[in-house]
Amino acid sequence: MNLLDYAVLIGTILGIAIYGVWRTRGHRDLNTYLKGAGDTRWPVIGLSVMATQASAITFLSTPGQGYEGGLEFVQNYFGAPFALIIISIFFLPIYRRLKVYTAYEFLGQRFDTKTRLLGGRTISAATWPWRRHHNLCAGDCALHRDRLAARSDHYIEWPK
Repeated sequence: MNLLDYAVLIGTILGIAIYGVWRTRGHRDLNTYLKGAGDTRWPVIGLSVMATQASAITFLSTPGQGYEGGLEFVQNYFGAPFALIIISIFFLPIYRRLKVYTAYEFLGQRFDTKTRLLGGRTISAATWPWRRHHNLCAGDCALHRDRLAARSDHYIEWPK
């Protein structure tokens, strides 16, 4: 990388940070940070979730995955917008009504800690092979995150 590349990289990072600080000035509670204060509509939430799913890792690993094993996996990307719309319309209102942040928190409230832990460990075990194949680093990071989320001593009780 040359000097111009570094300048663009640093300028972009600083620009994003400055915009974030400016945009969130005066907002200091956890509910606003995590849930958007409850006034965000479902189309915005759906687009946000889609943007989160389309990470830089996805753009970098998809061509290699297509070259290595064919393009059959691309059909999953075509179904994602429809699934996210359904989730945004039907499931997010339930989360808001119950005032929970995650499906695991819902399981813990509705049933018990053992059920919450079982849910976290099940999704971690079920998605681990895909994450390992998709991207080694992302898989390790996500596996570690899921393990922390599933362990009772790392479970975060959000303030009410």
